[in-house]
Amino acid sequence: MTPTILALHNPQSYLERARGEGTSNAHVDNSSIRRYRNRAHSAGLFGWCCQSYQTNYQVKGEVRSERLV
Repeated sequence: MTPTILALHNPQSYLERARGEGTSNAHVDNSSIRRYRNRAHSAGLFGWCCQSYQTNYQVKGEVRSERLV
């Protein structure tokens, strides 16, 4: 959000800063953020699938036990 605001206000200084260390730092930050987001998303999706499977299995087991009784 901040880089876009800086680019709108003063594009020349933003370009000069991007040519230096800013590009490498921004690249590292973006890649780490992407990795963290993907990891969190996959873990959350996996946990949600396991949880839904467990609840369905428990509900089916309860229904079966009630039918058997």
